[in-house]
Amino acid sequence: MRKVRSNESSRKVGLILYLLSLTLLYLSFVPAEARGESCGEDRHKALAHTPNGSSRTPCMVTYPSGFRYYNIDTGYLENTDTEPKRLFDITLSASDERGTPEILVLTGTELGSGSFIRLRDPKRPEWHKDFHRLWEGRVLFFQVHGNSVIVELWGAPGSRNRLRIEALHWVRYDSPIQPASDCGICCGSDDRIPSSAGFVGRLKVVRSNSINFCSAFLAHYGFQDCTLLFTAGHCLVDAVPVLTRVQFNVPPSQWSGGQCLPLDPPEEHTFPILRWQSRYEAGGPDWGVMVPGTNSEGLTPYQKYGDRRMMQTDIGEHLIWSPAHNFGYGADDKPWQCERHLTQQYGSGRIITYSASGPYTIDFAIDIRPGSSGSPLLESHASTVVGIVTHCRVGCPNIAHRPDDWDVISAYWDLCRCPGDVNGDRVVDDADMLSVLMMFGESCWFCPEDLNGDGIVDDGDILIVLVKFGTVCP
Repeated sequence: MRKVRSNESSRKVGLILYLLSLTLLYLSFVPAEARGESCGEDRHKALAHTPNGSSRTPCMVTYPSGFRYYNIDTGYLENTDTEPKRLFDITLSASDERGTPEILVLTGTELGSGSFIRLRDPKRPEWHKDFHRLWEGRVLFFQVHGNSVIVELWGAPGSRNRLRIEALHWVRYDSPIQPASDCGICCGSDDRIPSSAGFVGRLKVVRSNSINFCSAFLAHYGFQDCTLLFTAGHCLVDAVPVLTRVQFNVPPSQWSGGQCLPLDPPEEHTFPILRWQSRYEAGGPDWGVMVPGTNSEGLTPYQKYGDRRMMQTDIGEHLIWSPAHNFGYGADDKPWQCERHLTQQYGSGRIITYSASGPYTIDFAIDIRPGSSGSPLLESHASTVVGIVTHCRVGCPNIAHRPDDWDVISAYWDLCRCPGDVNGDRVVDDADMLSVLMMFGESCWFCPEDLNGDGIVDDGDILIVLVKFGTVCP
């Protein structure tokens, strides 16, 4: 009897030891944030005393790139056959043998009805992509795996076409991520996990000799029902407007030819940037407000996804130690985890402190990586935006720009102006015309019907509505 009890006791001890070993194994591999923990209160307090001037780095990813310029003009080519016909083809290569072509500038190209431009990849003979229209009337975006692309002009039956090639833009994705250190990682390991927040996109910024990856998000202020994109100011420095775009629903990156290649989403998830206001000073203000255009379906990002957040203007001591989270498109270019590179990931932590005077910033302890610049810092209880992520630090805390900065609010207000919209529904239509007519001849200062601000509702205000009639503001 004693022997049976002894065996049962041994089995219980063995089971306890086994469960204890599993627990220790779990704690060693699962990130602290995934266990519902953070860096710990002592660690947070230590981060609060990090000097403001210590090693802060703009948190964006930069790859070298360049343009190869051409002066190719086919003149007008006609297809007199009854079937589609290839009228012209040429192979174009990057000026750097390690460069990957991504953009064609085709200013002056004319495609007849039913005609298209077909691109082929010499590295993938089975692949091709057809374009029946040009982005902004003169640009094509694409992705190949080598350093060259085959361009073909296909004419529809009875069509008249012209191909003009002005420039080829290429990128070198084999270069290491800068900064190469663990800038932005707070507690020794990267605790971010994949996410899919619909209001956060990847900002792809083309410059003359580089391409930058940042984040951007859809938001509005409580006093205005106008949805714009927000990002970090340093992301927009020297940007080429027609080539800069924001992307949503970004697919996993792909390891190819010894490099981690960020992939573009389908064109219905890509949006142009029409205009912006921004400010960037090293160690000072760092913000950008952008007006997005429409995608291939004629929709703005907010119309497409119906998701946005509200910018918080009540920033103060009550936020210190508050739980916070972030969605951003940070780097993750390790070969065994390449699929996460420059795709959306989520991190959580706490707000550490804030600056009560300029530059208006918030310090926070949440894991981010280069590419997270421009992403939203959200207070977790209300899920409102309390910061625009701008800089990372080695060992943290990381830095965001406060949304209650009057310069940011002023830029938002200016970009949201919708001339001719009297009733505030962001559409200039017959309802606005009726409002002006009902007030015609009345003297009033600051009334919505006085569109030109001259103190009286008259034919000048009617003219504004007529000129802007049908406009849909963002």
